[in-house]
Order: sequence, then C-alpha cells, then structure tokens
Amino acid sequence: MARAWIYDRNESKSYRESVARARKGKRKPPQRYLVCYVDKNGKQRQESAATKSQAEARQTELLASLAGGTYIDPTVARVKFEEVAEKWLESRVDIRPSTWWNYRGLLDNHVLPQWGDMPVDAIDGEDIRAWIAKLLKSDRGTGGALGPSTVRLAYGVLAMVLDWCVPRRLNRNPARGIKLPAVPEAEHVYLTYAQVEALADSASGLTTKYSKPTAMSAVNRALILLLAYTGMR
Repeated sequence: MARAWIYDRNESKSYRESVARARKGKRKPPQRYLVCYVDKNGKQRQESAATKSQAEARQTELLASLAGGTYIDPTVARVKFEEVAEKWLESRVDIRPSTWWNYRGLLDNHVLPQWGDMPVDAIDGEDIRAWIAKLLKSDRGTGGALGPSTVRLAYGVLAMVLDWCVPRRLNRNPARGIKLPAVPEAEHVYLTYAQVEALADSASGLTTKYSKPTAMSAVNRALILLLAYTGMR
C-alpha cells in the first residue's frame, strides 16, 4: 500500500530557531513542509515544500505514482542530459564507427549546446519545438541556419537519448509525437573546379571538438575528387 504523509516542520523548535537565524541574517528560510513517503524499494524519503498546498499536491502525485507503479526517483530523473547522453553514446556498440561519429558530431554541435546542462525531467515538448524552430532560422544572414534534413538528424539523436531514459528516468519521451520539418526535393548544385578543390581540402582537415581527425577525414579528399571528376554515383 502506498504511503505518503506531510510533516509541518514548524512544530519543531530547532526548525523555528533556524528560521529565526535565517531571517536575522537576511537569508531565505528553509521550506516549512516535508512530504515524506516510502518508495517502491521500501526506503523512506522526503521532499520539501514551501506551502501546504504545494505539499498536498506533491503528496497526491506521489500516492498516485506509487500505487500505479510509475514512481521515478527524483534524484535519478534530475541528472543532467549531458551525463545521460554520454552514457547512451558509449553504450552504442551496435552501430558502425562512422554512424557513432555522426552521432558524436550531432550531439556536440547541436544537441548538447541546448540541452546539456538541463535536468532530463525538465525537458518538455514545447521547448523541443522551439529548439527545432531555432535550428531552422538563419542567424541574421550569417549562414547559421540548418537544413531540414540536418535538423531531423539532430532531433533524432535527442529523441534516442530520451528514449533511453524510459522508464528509469522518465515515464514518457517528451520528444515523441513532435511534427518535424518537411525535407524539400533536392536541388541540383554544380560546383566549379575551384569549389571542388576547396571542398576536398576542407573535408580532409575535419576534426572533432577534441581536435582529433574525424573517422573519414583521411579519405575525404580522395573520395570527393573521385566522385566529382569521374561521375560515379
């Protein structure tokens, strides 16, 4: 049977004294109410709340999750996204090295800058939609916008990491069910000889954020020149 109860800390002399000291020192007093409960492993836990209404709302939420089997340890759910993403990526022994490095690049360049420092349970669908729109917008003509295909790839990595968090850290993945930008039909772009050489040179010098050559940098130049000048498809 689920158990959760509220304790008013104001009944304790030591708490009243700590509040007085905090006010005297012009500090924020400790929160008055404790929501105490027994988790699914039989361990007694507690969370603080500033008001009785907040404590009662949390008590109701805890009773429902404990009874329904959906309870998640808050300390596990509040881990930063970056920590979980790194564990997820290291666990991907089922993919090719080139795919692994593609995921690494998408994380470093597009996903972690937005979500890295955020607790996993603080990520919601509304913010994900705003992030997708931000990636699609140009940085005032600086060429910073991403194409729909790259945005979909970055979103895919975010969604896979959040999938990995279910059910231990999240009850559901907030990234699922979000409408993604459509990928337009590809336009044919033809490079000049000088542009082909510049592209090949740049591709051969690609590095990760750790200043290490990417998985394909050693062969990029030869591959680009082969495709450009032989017409191979």
